[in-house]
Amino acid sequence: MSKLAMLLLIMLALLLFMVWSQQAMLDRLAGKLGRSEARAELLAGVTQEQQQTLARLQQAQQEARRLLQEQQERLQQADTDTRSYRHAVQQHIFTPLPGRPDCSREPLPAAVVGLLGAAATGRHQAGADTATAGPAAGVP
Repeated sequence: MSKLAMLLLIMLALLLFMVWSQQAMLDRLAGKLGRSEARAELLAGVTQEQQQTLARLQQAQQEARRLLQEQQERLQQADTDTRSYRHAVQQHIFTPLPGRPDCSREPLPAAVVGLLGAAATGRHQAGADTATAGPAAGVP
């Protein structure tokens, strides 16, 4: 064979080797691209699931806040009702029946005050002044 044919044969072999190596490199890159696409699809699915979960959690949070607000309103109403009921009961207890004397606002007689003072101290104190009466009066 001539040198030119030999040179052409070597160049052809070199060219075939380069095509073969480029094809192998393209196959590896195509495999990596396929794995990357699969990973991107997986991540997109995970992201979508996270968005759905976040939306559900936000709805649950809004519902919990609404229920908490409703419960707080009910508790405030119950507190208001309890206070008004307690006030009405106190007024009823401290208001005498019609036609009855209002003993809670009248002073105690001196003799009773003396007896109460003697009972409290253990000695009898005759002639003591009248004591203050009413719901604000202290117990001797």
